[in-house]
Amino acid sequence: MSQTTTITRLVVLLFSDIVGSVELKSRLGDAEAAQIIAQHDRLFRRTFDAVGDGEILKDTGDGFLARFNTVSNAAQLSPGAGIYTHPRFIATGPANGWAFWTRQRDGRWEVVNRRLVDDRWEPLHILAENAMLPAAATVQGRIVLAYERHADTEQIALRTWDGSRWTFETILNDNAAPSYRPTLAAAPNGEVWAFWDTYLAAERGYAVFGRRVAPDLGPAARLSPPFDGVPVPSSGRPRPDNSL
Repeated sequence: MSQTTTITRLVVLLFSDIVGSVELKSRLGDAEAAQIIAQHDRLFRRTFDAVGDGEILKDTGDGFLARFNTVSNAAQLSPGAGIYTHPRFIATGPANGWAFWTRQRDGRWEVVNRRLVDDRWEPLHILAENAMLPAAATVQGRIVLAYERHADTEQIALRTWDGSRWTFETILNDNAAPSYRPTLAAAPNGEVWAFWDTYLAAERGYAVFGRRVAPDLGPAARLSPPFDGVPVPSSGRPRPDNSL
């Protein structure tokens, strides 16, 4: 009678996942969400190849299941994982400026920045938690930053670097309707204007709003006419859907 030999060994399983990938597609659209997922895949595979001593067991579509022989090798992969997207850079002089981007870490979205001073990068700083999609402008030595804030609903938030510190956060949209994708424009006279789109449930569509944010805060104003097109869902960008 032959004997069966059982071999036991320790392996480490690492699971990489983009938290909220379904929501990401509904918020940003399939094309942009696919770019973010592809960025995650490239980062994971590049870091995985550099670590070595492992095997990718499964590609889940928005993450990976991988096996490593040691905990230390698996741990080398984890710090490099994450999503880094929507970078913005404001130059304030030769070899000086500010970089902003969106980071997803541990399932949380953050707006982060690093400052370039005389060609040297200062440490990374978290400017806003539960936030994404920064827009930046500079005027008269100040840096104006707007971003999408995620609280009970999506809001448009503003902070300003006054030369020595960041001001407290100001919410730009006056209504409680979900608002998205801020952009900033600086004028030669020193004014900075913010623009964004807001979903209006009563119209079942989106409207564009604008507001002067520097040198002082002006009133928010609706810029687009009443929406009379095909109804669109609040969780995504405009698309034909006769069921709504």
